[in-house]
Amino acid sequence: MQIPAGRYYVGDPSYLLEDNVEAGRDALSKHEGAWCWRTAYGDGLYALVVDGQRQPERIAVDSGKLCLVPVEAGDRASMMHTFGKERMLRLVAEIQLDAPCAARVQGGDLEIGRYLVHTSDKSTPTYQAWLLQARDDSDLEVDATIPFSMALLLD
Repeated sequence: MQIPAGRYYVGDPSYLLEDNVEAGRDALSKHEGAWCWRTAYGDGLYALVVDGQRQPERIAVDSGKLCLVPVEAGDRASMMHTFGKERMLRLVAEIQLDAPCAARVQGGDLEIGRYLVHTSDKSTPTYQAWLLQARDDSDLEVDATIPFSMALLLD
């Protein structure tokens, strides 16, 4: 599938879109100007790889799905207004496509231009693993009853 040039957020559709979306693990589905897919292992923190280099930022997932959303559309999402862009950027990654790019999803991973959203890496921390680590961190209090994204937003 061809994706137009532009700036995009990569993140959970529940953060960036107003509607619930259906998505497959091995194909992109188009939804109101966004492209969505299922992660390989559901919820977790997933890596963005740029030019073969794993980035320190992680993309948080609560719905088991990810989407590629034009920045202008993502900035209009209600969660951006509720929590503020600075906090929401803790949960999503921003990428720049300088030219139209072919996008391919396989096994929950998205390859697009110089970017790879790597969700099939079994070493990716799940919510439970992150929660256990966070509870051991004396600087961070975590309530296990709130969604993953909320815990990251509230720290």
